[in-house]
Amino acid sequence: MRSILLCVDGSNYATPCAKYTIELARLMDAYVDILYVSDLQSFELSVVADFGGALGMQTFKELSDSKQSLENEKAKRIERKLTRMFQSAHYDDKFKFNHRVGAIVDIFEEFKKDAMGVDLIVLGKRGENSDATKENLGSTLEKVLRASTCPCLIVPNKFRALRKVLIAYDGSEPVNRALQFVERNAFFKDCEIHILAVNPDETVRDGLDKVRDLLRSMAKLDIVTCERVGEVGEEVDKYAREMHADLLIMGAYAHGAIRHLFVGSSTLEILRRSSIPVVAFR
Repeated sequence: MRSILLCVDGSNYATPCAKYTIELARLMDAYVDILYVSDLQSFELSVVADFGGALGMQTFKELSDSKQSLENEKAKRIERKLTRMFQSAHYDDKFKFNHRVGAIVDIFEEFKKDAMGVDLIVLGKRGENSDATKENLGSTLEKVLRASTCPCLIVPNKFRALRKVLIAYDGSEPVNRALQFVERNAFFKDCEIHILAVNPDETVRDGLDKVRDLLRSMAKLDIVTCERVGEVGEEVDKYAREMHADLLIMGAYAHGAIRHLFVGSSTLEILRRSSIPVVAFR
């Protein structure tokens, strides 16, 4: 059985994230770990910085305990809401809610090292401050993308059924892993799949032809290929809108010797522009 790690917070992205997770989990026959993380350290450090101990240890402890209590109650509310969603979808025997304290990037390593591992991470495009930062990606999202070695599904604030899929192809190793993911998951057989190459050279064109023929013959998938010239993020977004895509699949990487520390600028631009969910492979 496969495993999906659903990362949630108190934002309005939690509901569409859960809907996509339930749909994919059912199609993949996957177990779901729901993860809510409380970052209490930032609160404690801010109290120390602002008051320098002037409040006294007892008052500081009361403030810290109060924050802990509020976070526990918030986690319980989120757990109740998501439990109802999974139960209503009749997927209530294959998920678990997990509340942890710390940094999300450190904590999801725990799940990756579990015997079941993690095949897919699902998280919202933005976090709880999304109303104030509509033009920016969530800071947690960028941290997870940098640290993750498994694919991440980045979800917008609205759910839509997955019928048309766009793959941004550049011949890179991350995209090749994405194509293997598509080939191995049966639910793509019912999807219309478009593969787009922007500014391709001859090597990329040859790879695109081979991929198209392989997916058509081996996986029996409905494949459409296309080439565009222009700025990568703009062309991918434009094509996705033209074909009314429901899902974008792409590589997320940067060139250079320390590329594991970064996410490519084209990747971030596409994520900012996209109004549909994106599966990013490292």
